[in-house]
Parts: sequence; C-alpha cells; structure tokens
Amino acid sequence: MEIQKVYKKGDKPINEDCIVVNERAKVFAAIDGATGLAGVPGYLASRTLQEELEKMKVTDCLYEYMKQANKRLGLNMVNYYEEKIGLLDNKSIEEIPSKLRSTSGIAAVKIEANGKGLNYVHAGDCMLFLKYKNGETQKFTYDGVSYFENEAIEAMIELREKNPSISLKEIGNQIRPILLANRDKLNTPDGYGIFDGSGQALNYISYGRISLQQVQKILLVSDGLLLPSKGNERDEWLQTAELAFRQGLNSLLEEVESREEQDEECRVYPRLKTRDDKTGILIELS
Repeated sequence: MEIQKVYKKGDKPINEDCIVVNERAKVFAAIDGATGLAGVPGYLASRTLQEELEKMKVTDCLYEYMKQANKRLGLNMVNYYEEKIGLLDNKSIEEIPSKLRSTSGIAAVKIEANGKGLNYVHAGDCMLFLKYKNGETQKFTYDGVSYFENEAIEAMIELREKNPSISLKEIGNQIRPILLANRDKLNTPDGYGIFDGSGQALNYISYGRISLQQVQKILLVSDGLLLPSKGNERDEWLQTAELAFRQGLNSLLEEVESREEQDEECRVYPRLKTRDDKTGILIELS
C-alpha cells in the first residue's frame, strides 16, 4: 500500500483541516473544521475527530469511534463556550445556537484487515472516491454543503454585476445573512449533515461498507482541493478526483493553487475563500 498526502493551510492563521494517517489500524481521514460565525473555532471540531481516529486499533469499529468523537465534541464545545463566550444554563450543546457551533465535515475510511472491503463515515463536503482497474472513477459521497454555498456565490455574482468595484470585504458583509441562515439548517431535513457534537448529527451523517473488489486507488479530500471552476463545467468533484488519480495529489495541489493565484479577487472562479485549507490522502492498494 502506497500513500500520498497533502496537508496545507489556507489564508487563515490556523489550519482548521486535520488529517489522519493511522497505518496501524488502516484508518485514514480528511477532516474539515468550520468556525461558528462569531462562535467556536472550527479546529476544535476537526481536532476532536482527529484525536479519536488516531487512537483506533485494527479491531475497532469506525462508526462507534465517530459516535464517541461526536459526543466528546459536544462536551469540548460546551467547555470552550463557557470559558470564552458565555455561561449556559444547563451546560448542554443544545443551548449553543447552530450558527455559533464548531462543526466538521469528514471523509474517513477503515480498510479491513483482510483487504476485502472498507468501512466509511462521511459528513459535509469532504469526499471519498475509488478508482477501479478498468479505469472508472466512482464518487461514493455527496457534497451536501455546495448547494448552500452556491446560494452565497450567486449573491456574490449579482453584487458584482450591480457594482463591479465592490470589495471582497463588502461582499462578505452583504452575504453574511445567507451564511447565517445556512448554518441554521445543519443537521435538519432541509440542510446538510455535519459533526457538531449534537445527537441530531448522527441522524444525518453517512456510513457503511464498500467492497474493494477490483479497486486500485482510494482518494479522500477536503473541499480546499476542489478544482476552482467557472460554474459551467461538468462535475467539478469528478474532475478533481480524475486529476488526482491520473497525476497524483501534488499535481492536483499545483493546479488548484495556480487557479487561486491567478484569481485573487475570486472573479474568474467565484468562491467564498481565496485560499482554503487543503487536505488529501491518496492510497494505492497493493
């Protein structure tokens, strides 16, 4: 088994992504933390998930560890909130508004000891892909966040059409209500699944088992490695995976960074962050 890794900070002072390469237990994960808007920092969620997965042994169950990680996240968030933001009546995660919570997406896999299959857990906009011996690439997860981010991106485009000289900072101020409204939808039927320390999170994450019959490669990526697009291309996630499988993770990183550097104002490739944190793991099976 050969493993390639990419782990790189974006524009923010702290990398809110985390990476897990636990070869002893054959557990691998790309984790993308998100800070609550004026709330709890995203790295609290991503690091909590990372720490639990790094403890795993080959005989442990991935889903059970993710349940345990989510429970610990709720406790950690309550402690942080009371220390840094304000006291809570009942010291419960449910008292912290969704928009203020530290949350995390994840694409995590645990390869079975016999190599015949893998178990996975997924939430948010981290993604899992497999490449088969016949050259076909399959996407096994759904980016539930992109639909809501696209609402904000469309608003950004409209603001620029009305005022081409508007700054990114002013755009951010004007689309903030959209971002806040989207945060209220997390872990609801009309929203998207994400780890946020609440009991509801477990109702909206995805998990299961996939056979590794005829599989050559496994790819796990956070959305920071999604190829920036003009919005009219075919499935950008599939293009991203195919580039990684064909040329490797470093080539994908170079292409993403090249597009970002050519478009500092996010005009050619409309997006919410100029440079996001980037995490990827590419596993080539023996």
